[in-house]
Amino acid sequence: MRCSLPLALVVSALLSAPALAQDPAPQDSPAPALAPVPSVVVTGRVSARYGGTEGPHVARFLVEGLELGEGPTLGDPLFVVGDTPLPEGKPLRLSLSWSREAGYQVLAMEEASRAPQAPSGVDARSLHALTEKMIAATQAQDWKGLAGLVLPLKLSDPQAFFAETFGAGPAPALSEEYATTSKGMMVEFRATLKAVLDEGGGPHSVFQARGFYAVGLQRRASFAMEREVPLYTVQFDRAGVRLWSFAWVEGGWRYLGKLQALPREPLVLSVRLSHATIVPSSLREQRLVIAIRNASEATVEVPSVYDGRAVRLLGRGRDHFWSSRLRLSDPPAQRLVKLEPTQERVLLEVSLGDVLEEQPTVWSWNWDAHPVPPQSPIHRWREMGFESDVVFYVAAEAGARTLHSKPLRVAIRPE
Repeated sequence: MRCSLPLALVVSALLSAPALAQDPAPQDSPAPALAPVPSVVVTGRVSARYGGTEGPHVARFLVEGLELGEGPTLGDPLFVVGDTPLPEGKPLRLSLSWSREAGYQVLAMEEASRAPQAPSGVDARSLHALTEKMIAATQAQDWKGLAGLVLPLKLSDPQAFFAETFGAGPAPALSEEYATTSKGMMVEFRATLKAVLDEGGGPHSVFQARGFYAVGLQRRASFAMEREVPLYTVQFDRAGVRLWSFAWVEGGWRYLGKLQALPREPLVLSVRLSHATIVPSSLREQRLVIAIRNASEATVEVPSVYDGRAVRLLGRGRDHFWSSRLRLSDPPAQRLVKLEPTQERVLLEVSLGDVLEEQPTVWSWNWDAHPVPPQSPIHRWREMGFESDVVFYVAAEAGARTLHSKPLRVAIRPE
């Protein structure tokens, strides 16, 4: 199945470790390329190309957990053909290959002077600074000053933006919704910021809405996009309030609102456990189920089975740095099968003992980073014992997009 995953990647990494495997040569290369020693300092954006489709999300397969916003860190390896250092701070374009044995590997990387305009770390900081100005204006009851900050967040041409991003079908409904959103934007921002101040203000954070950092409507919007536009959230931790969604379009930050007019996702992924908590001493008595349901009114095609690639279960203990992916020693061949309206297909049903106990023969957990991963998401990293809780969620390729399940957070109760 061809994958094109929507993800903008902000990287600050020293890629100095030896390549872990020999890379296949690019198609236009006259001779096979030997596995190189990467020597590149990357502090800019990374986009990726797979086949004829371009989309930054594909690079996620190189390092686990990128859909959670974790990203590579110092020393994380990429498979690179060629060892010519690229200028620091420049955006890069990756060319990837895929094989069942090796998964995704980088064939080549080059400076991408015309890389897609995705928000960089500087842009995200500018949204943070803008939010601080809006809070200050609200605190001073400078409503004219607040209006001068909020009104430029309106889209200049909503119809064109929604048609280009989501296609001609949803564009009219989204434009109609946005007319109401933009008309009441000043009232919404004023009320939200006043509520934040009433709760004592406090720090706020700006983050990209992906994985379980996204609310349901943001996941639906990302799934429906025909053109990748990363969505951002401003969260006020002390007040428990969020403003969403923002996007960097038309050369600046714009407020898109909730995008509730989008049609519901036709496919619903889920991960379920037979027990409300995980008891490590009784893993054989507990079961895990991964399923996909057709919530539309039409027949759709879905992956047939769990393979650890097109369909991936990820888990992360509370103190883990990255998410781990559940892998199979011998993945089954993946194919598409038809799923009728309202029907559900179980992609995996397995005992927790099979996937979480020591020395599994079929299943294993891994992350694509230098440090050795924990035995499983429920185990502590570099320590004996178990985590206090764990988050599981499923990602699956659905056509040219990636579908995520709602996260399942489960407490761990050692006996």
